[in-house]
Amino acid sequence: QDKGLSGDSTAHAQQSALLLDTSPTPDPRHQILEDLKSFITHRRHKGEAIILMIDANEDCISLNSKLRRTMDHLQMTNLHHLLHGEGCPKTYIRGSQQIDHIYGCPRVAQHTINAGILPFKHGIDTDHRGLYVDVEVNNIFRSSTMELKNIPPRKLSSQNKKHAEALRDTVRKGCINQQLRDKLLTLSKIPTHRWNPSHQKMLDKIDSKFTAIVLSAETKVTHKPYGYPISEKLIQAGQLLRYWKMRLSNSLITSVNLQTNIHHLEEELDISRNIRNSILSIQQIKSSISQSKSKLKSIQKEASKFRDEWLREKAINAAHENNISVAQAVTNIAACESSRRIYRHISR
Repeated sequence: QDKGLSGDSTAHAQQSALLLDTSPTPDPRHQILEDLKSFITHRRHKGEAIILMIDANEDCISLNSKLRRTMDHLQMTNLHHLLHGEGCPKTYIRGSQQIDHIYGCPRVAQHTINAGILPFKHGIDTDHRGLYVDVEVNNIFRSSTMELKNIPPRKLSSQNKKHAEALRDTVRKGCINQQLRDKLLTLSKIPTHRWNPSHQKMLDKIDSKFTAIVLSAETKVTHKPYGYPISEKLIQAGQLLRYWKMRLSNSLITSVNLQTNIHHLEEELDISRNIRNSILSIQQIKSSISQSKSKLKSIQKEASKFRDEWLREKAINAAHENNISVAQAVTNIAACESSRRIYRHISR
């Protein structure tokens, strides 16, 4: 926000308070641009390619724009303007200009092949538009990037209304219990010229407590009991669902080749040749995904029963092969599985 236009409880006011130690007349907008200038210059000197995505609260068309002057100084190009000109649509639902931007250094700009701005509320529940760029990664980094595998899913999403409301309610109660609002109101009434290190310490303490409340609330709201008792049926049901999801991704995303992984699952699950070689429509694959999900859920409901059956079968075989009792075999299997879980936990 521009200096002087922010309210007492805005992020701008909080940032101004945090900068009082360095200046009697803090200007967060100026400071962020100076910090970006220093950071990007340092990274560029190390030979790194830079892509900057920023909610700047400012358009960069005017020659008087501080953002534009800073980016020009850094030789950073607005990638949407590069491909589409400066007539891009507004990116804030209650605004009239493009205030969200993606900039690239000369190397990135040279290898940017596409850029777009999404409609409001398109896949992202926010009052800003989503922006994206497509770049030729191999040319920018002189090599291919590592494929991301097993990306951890987000624990919390605004699309889950139940979780979002529970989070807000939990955070609200935490703030009331800690009297954070009253403490902030007290600090907000202190004139700028009377602000001292003790006030700053109080503000930092409030900030730390609020962060702890939010993190604790997220864990509490999204907590789920981990996993189900393992069994061969559960493993196979999970792998079958994964198989059909891979086939769907392979059909929809032509730039990704999952055929090797698909073939591996086909062998492991002993998928029939008829299914392997058939050319299925997207709707047929989605139907198979739905059926696999239903099967997995039904097995999960009786996971304990299938676990007992599987464990007993393994124990009988182990007892026969090692000339020990079934009870001792069960103990050995349980100890082995426990060791594996501990190793996985340590290796994270």
